[in-house]
Amino acid sequence: MTMLTQADHLDQAAAIADARLGVAEQLSWPIGCLAACCVYLKWDSLLLAIPLGIVAAVFVTWEYRKAHDKAWQAIKDYQPPVG
Repeated sequence: MTMLTQADHLDQAAAIADARLGVAEQLSWPIGCLAACCVYLKWDSLLLAIPLGIVAAVFVTWEYRKAHDKAWQAIKDYQPPVG
């Protein structure tokens, strides 16, 4: 059994954040389109449906993008122990 260093843990966290963001990005536009369709069917307004669909598509990835940036920033800021 091998011991993982802190750098290895940071690399794994960044890889997981990459994968989660990738899935969220793949699903963001289908979710946005679904939201737009629901808004259009509810209120019969394209003027309201299109912007809300775009906003929904952006906010689907919001938290995942923040976690992704935080994971990669941790790798950039990592200072290996001297010794």
